[in-house]
Amino acid sequence: MLSAGKQQGQWDQLTNWSNNHSDYTSRSAHHQRGLCGLGRTYTIQGTSFKPFASCLYTHPTIDAVIELRKQYKIAPDAVDTIRCGISKLCMDAANQKNPQTDLSAKFSVSYCAALAMLEGCAGEDLFQDAQTQNPDILDLMKRVEIEEIPDLKDSEAKVTITLQNGQRLRHHTVHALGSPNNPLSDRQLEEKAKTLLEPVFDGKKADAIIDRLWALEKVENISEITSLLSKP
Repeated sequence: MLSAGKQQGQWDQLTNWSNNHSDYTSRSAHHQRGLCGLGRTYTIQGTSFKPFASCLYTHPTIDAVIELRKQYKIAPDAVDTIRCGISKLCMDAANQKNPQTDLSAKFSVSYCAALAMLEGCAGEDLFQDAQTQNPDILDLMKRVEIEEIPDLKDSEAKVTITLQNGQRLRHHTVHALGSPNNPLSDRQLEEKAKTLLEPVFDGKKADAIIDRLWALEKVENISEITSLLSKP
């Protein structure tokens, strides 16, 4: 899907792997590292649940903008600039300057920051081709400034919103919402699930699916769930 959408990754992806990858693939690989914690720790516990429908590396920026918008009750027309300090990986992977499709918008920090300021959210319904031409989003994107901060981790972002009156508001996201260190609440998980289920199932059916999944350990036959997931 990414290829069909003409999304390009880093050219040095195979030659510039992180130390974690080289631990397994280089001549000096530490194969035992792959067995460390076996039976005691589980990778699934480190899973992130994405509350926003964009590249994961844009989430710290979205979080920061939404937090400032909510805390200070900022109206979009009161904004002079939105300065986004992001990690190197975010800059490399998600800095599309002029997104023209829903897919490229998901890899654009500028679009995501503008969207977060305009809507206070960043759900799947807001990443549509037509939205990339929304004049209100385009206007806000002109006021977004992107800066790479070398010492920022991939989970971080530093956002400064300068208002028309000169006031500067700052927020530092350390762990984005939905990450293992800042998990979604049960209610937020349900809301995310409903946004994905309801385009296919009606509200009552979506609620039934979620209720059954919450009681997964009591399910005796997986057909109890798969039957619910069949399309109407």
